[in-house]
Amino acid sequence: MLGNSSLNDLSAQMQKNGDGWREITVKTLRLGRSRDFRPESFEELRGLIHQRADFEERFFRDLKDEIR
Repeated sequence: MLGNSSLNDLSAQMQKNGDGWREITVKTLRLGRSRDFRPESFEELRGLIHQRADFEERFFRDLKDEIR
């Protein structure tokens, strides 16, 4: 993309991030269907969501640095 390999790398990273969000979606659907509302189940989701948030914070910082 635009001849910048760093942007290509960032694009691949964001695609993997999308896979992480899909994993969260599937786990959430299974949780709802099974009516498994134990705190441990929500802790797992909480951890996955925090991983995505941490990734996105780093990603957008790196993207900002790259386009400057």
